[in-house]
Amino acid sequence: MREKDTIKMNSNERTELRQYAWAYFDRHAEQRLKTFNFYLVLAGAVIAGVMTFKNDFAQAWPLLFLLAFVSFVFWKLDCRNRVLTKHSEEALKTLEDAMDLADECDGVPHRCKLFRREEYESSKSLRYPGTPLASAAFSYTHCFNSLFILFGFGSAILACGLILANLRSENDPEKKSTGAAVSINALPSD
Repeated sequence: MREKDTIKMNSNERTELRQYAWAYFDRHAEQRLKTFNFYLVLAGAVIAGVMTFKNDFAQAWPLLFLLAFVSFVFWKLDCRNRVLTKHSEEALKTLEDAMDLADECDGVPHRCKLFRREEYESSKSLRYPGTPLASAAFSYTHCFNSLFILFGFGSAILACGLILANLRSENDPEKKSTGAAVSINALPSD
């Protein structure tokens, strides 16, 4: 059982503080989702831009590096939004602990202590890597980070590969004479 914080406040102060903490939480949680949605739109636009290089795909490497950079920037923004959201979660948990609501007999937080109850339930969830991927519970952070890694590192690796392909084709006398370039149509298919 957690120690109750010794917060001396009247009902009006408690209500005002709860409204303040909730507004702070709501603002930053919503900002986090809107920022991620904007990232997905921007990443989609960059990928669409890459696809316009269909006949000379090797020249798309600057856009791929742009996607890697944008992924890094939005990952850092998400980290900051997550920290701000956690601040308000902790404030709301403190206010929940100050309420005179007894936890259930097995140590499960009272149903009205939403943040404490969610924390308790989440701690019991099966998480990856200790659980098979298909049955594991994923947080927003895990899902967002997976996409940041996929787009960020994937586009950086692809851009480096395209640069190397360009360098090889420039140094290959046979390709110089024909003016061949890497194209999506020229990529091997299985």
